Amino acid sequence: MPDSAVSSIPGIGFKTAEELRSLGVNTPLDLMMLKARSVEMRDVVVNFSEIRESGFVNTFVKVVQKSILPSNILKVIVEDIADDAPAKLKTAVLWCFGRNFLNRFLRLGNVYYLYGKGVRKIEFNNSLQISSFDIKTAYQSGAFYSAQGYGTIKNIYVPSDPSLNSRISVAIRQAIDSFDWENHDFGLTKDCCDRFGLLPAKEACLQYHFPSSREMAEKARRTLSFIEYLEVRDDRFKSDAASARVDSFSSEEMSLVSSLGFELTKSQRDAVFDIFSDLECSHSVFRLLQGEVGSGKTICALLACYHQFLKGGQSAFLAPTEILAYQHYLTASKVFASFGIRVEFISSKCKKAQRLRIAKDLAEGRIGLLIGTHSILSSDIAFRNLRFVVVDEEQRFGVEQKQAVMAKGDGIKVLLMSATPIPRSILKILSQGYECSTLEKFISNNPVKTLLVGQSRRLEAYRSIRNEFEKGNCAYFVVPRIDDENSELKSIKTLEDLLISIFPNISYAVMTSRTKEEDKKIFVQGFLSGKIKYIISTSVVEVGMDNPNATCMVIEDADMFGLSTLHQLRGRVGRSSKPSWCFLVYRDEISDSGKERLRIIKDESDGFKIAEMDLSMRGGGDVIGLKQSGKSTFKFFDFERDQDFLEL
Repeated sequence: MPDSAVSSIPGIGFKTAEELRSLGVNTPLDLMMLKARSVEMRDVVVNFSEIRESGFVNTFVKVVQKSILPSNILKVIVEDIADDAPAKLKTAVLWCFGRNFLNRFLRLGNVYYLYGKGVRKIEFNNSLQISSFDIKTAYQSGAFYSAQGYGTIKNIYVPSDPSLNSRISVAIRQAIDSFDWENHDFGLTKDCCDRFGLLPAKEACLQYHFPSSREMAEKARRTLSFIEYLEVRDDRFKSDAASARVDSFSSEEMSLVSSLGFELTKSQRDAVFDIFSDLECSHSVFRLLQGEVGSGKTICALLACYHQFLKGGQSAFLAPTEILAYQHYLTASKVFASFGIRVEFISSKCKKAQRLRIAKDLAEGRIGLLIGTHSILSSDIAFRNLRFVVVDEEQRFGVEQKQAVMAKGDGIKVLLMSATPIPRSILKILSQGYECSTLEKFISNNPVKTLLVGQSRRLEAYRSIRNEFEKGNCAYFVVPRIDDENSELKSIKTLEDLLISIFPNISYAVMTSRTKEEDKKIFVQGFLSGKIKYIISTSVVEVGMDNPNATCMVIEDADMFGLSTLHQLRGRVGRSSKPSWCFLVYRDEISDSGKERLRIIKDESDGFKIAEMDLSMRGGGDVIGLKQSGKSTFKFFDFERDQDFLEL
């Protein structure tokens, strides 16, 4: 029954079944676990006078005036009879566009139940205007009124189609009534229900979709969240990965590893063999490779690309920015220089002739690895035998983009790389549908020294950086804003003027989100070669910059940045054996939370510990964007409200 077609539900016809399938509902269980897009709280009266600018009204009104305007628009003035406010505040205008039946339905002097979105508009003398609403006949019972829908909590599944929304509600009720509940408890044992305050499965579905109160609606959501969590947790123990574990390099691969000039760490070798094992599978596998800046994710990905090349397959390497993609191209070209795999780079800036040549050679199988931005997703780019896709900074790609990659081949293995550490306490739930490998951070003999710098010592810190320039090293200067507009925060322009006065005749570049991609590429090449000594930027350098000669990171108004961004920015330096520094310049007026963030960054270098602290400070709302990956994610589970489930 849970896996039967949704059309098996009594009363569900072909049209409704097709509409449900378009929402991803294929079975009765899918239907009962369908999450509402929004909720209309019709259980509490909200009068017109309570709406200051905009908001939902939920009240009883009397029609006091109506008229038909040009273009057949019906204008209705109503009065909130449940409101004790002055007349001006308790009247509103209903605009009826294409709803002429309301002219016959709404009668002067009659009382109706109204629920809708109201907006006060200055051009209409700040009167309340309502154009999106639900209105029904009200019935008087003694001194009170009542109406169908009043006093309820209504789930909205398809906001743009009220008719479909009603049919979905009917279908859900039929699914619940006809489901075999006796043989499906979904792991909701009495102990679990008592321990976590949950409802039996049937009651949870009823109370979620047709809640009797806000309290019961939340209990129902938690119960469905628990069912969802159990399913995810249990899936993590199922072995659907490679049929055979790869735990060694071939002779060709060993030659490549030996040529790297450094030894792979244990966690790198383990991760590489994890990916190799995925590549031996006959079905698609998604793997998340997480490790903070400097942990060696890129070399792991390139070794996997070479493994796939030796098997006769092609690989694609996607990055969110041209800077990052081009850096990967330079790295791959150097690594594979003597190993027979052709590497090409593509972006939207490629000339037409170059693009046509790449597309032709790719389709003929002459290119083993294509590196680029979203240009790889274009319809004119076709692979002969794409088997492996690497997506760097995966949270910066949307669902549609990743699905477009998957459509370019069959049984594609996908490696998602992220430098944003996921707190270990929630990794098991955020990695739903993924295999996961974690790289330990490389332990440097010269870890980055993090210094807190107040405004009084700011210039002193800047002058100390001159010594680094004289040694041939480079620096980053990061500000939170591009422009000066009405802000006390540092901007690109104010910092640029200051640095020119402190470092005259020293070459620099300014990089922001407004900088053209071709200019960024020139700046990166100049920065890597040492011709450009420092870069002034916004946090655009958070990803995509890899310069071993960069030894200083200066972050202006550092107290305004989040922990994750601060840690990522600091990771731009200390990428060699050279001593490196990160200067956190804070404002005179700094908030308590800003002080705490800076203290954490100064005292802690472990990205995973920082992520845990970040989680405790701001909750689990946006720890990482795995939900954008195209794989199914939690619908009901809320980390802040349901974290007690993790105790199981």
